[in-house]
Amino acid sequence: ITAEEFNKSVKEQMGMFGGRQMPARLAQMMKKRTLDRLIDQKLIDKELAGSSITIEPKEVDAEFQKFKERFPSEDQFKSFLSRNQMSEDKMKENLTKDLKLRKLLKEKYGVAVTEKDAKDYYDKNSGRFEQEEEVHASHILIKTEKDADKATLDAAKKRAEAIAKEAKKPGTDFAKLAKEKSEGPSAPRGGDLGFFTEKRMVPAFSKVAFAMKPGEISGPVKSQFGYHIIKVIEKKKAGKIPFSEAKDKIINQLERKGFSDSMKKFIDEVHKSAKIERKEDNIKVNVKETEGGPGAPPMGGMQPQLQLNPKMKATLQQKLKAQKATPGTPSPAAPGTKADPTKIKLAPPKLGN
Repeated sequence: ITAEEFNKSVKEQMGMFGGRQMPARLAQMMKKRTLDRLIDQKLIDKELAGSSITIEPKEVDAEFQKFKERFPSEDQFKSFLSRNQMSEDKMKENLTKDLKLRKLLKEKYGVAVTEKDAKDYYDKNSGRFEQEEEVHASHILIKTEKDADKATLDAAKKRAEAIAKEAKKPGTDFAKLAKEKSEGPSAPRGGDLGFFTEKRMVPAFSKVAFAMKPGEISGPVKSQFGYHIIKVIEKKKAGKIPFSEAKDKIINQLERKGFSDSMKKFIDEVHKSAKIERKEDNIKVNVKETEGGPGAPPMGGMQPQLQLNPKMKATLQQKLKAQKATPGTPSPAAPGTKADPTKIKLAPPKLGN
């Protein structure tokens, strides 16, 4: 595992933190987990390369399409790819590997779930299939700020009233109107919120939505987010979900568990048959005080950078001042100069070739 591979993996994971500060202990955990994951991946890749399993392009295309359908719009899917610095071709490459691994596990451990397995699970866990009343609704949101003054609130309400009036006209396409007018995150989906229980939404919203009939459109409803125009599409009564409705989800759930259990066995087996040499000392977490104090942005660059607390900072400064100038180790300098020890980046030695 080269430094380039390790650092690329760290960089990909950094997207999960969305620019927030990463605690030092978490960065150290990430170091170990990243290495563990890369070792596992190397071993899995070796096993897949040596297997005779093949994946047809149409299988990959079907899986790719299923993955895309998880996103409300094409733009959000592209945004996901961009955030993860991934092309569609790279994603298809990953899906191919995933499909090949699933076939390998199925071949080795016989991962298969029958309808009878699903029915047994349903009967033994009947309590899990009791559902509360649910409403399927869409909405158009006119946002207001928490500290908005009366004039601003009145103006927002007036806009919401005009939109509600337009929405109630015969022949109006509510979804299209929501895409054009709504200021909420569901706007690209035509305001569609899917099914939800009463407790899942804020009380002011739920009270109105659950009192409405399918097909009805409300006037402006005020919540802490702003003014909502609600359209109820469908309702589900409280009660037990029939097995016919739950069957596919149960099968998927049991298959995931089966693959998860098989994966653990597989990893144990490949570890036992491999010679693994870990050189964790070659991986150094960069120690860098970020500009701007505790609230400053976190790790940057290719390796984690941790913000020091005052005690650690003082200790590091003392150690740096005690060091003699040696090749690759900057000598202490006055604060604010180029070699200011509080801004020194301790980079890791390179791994591999």
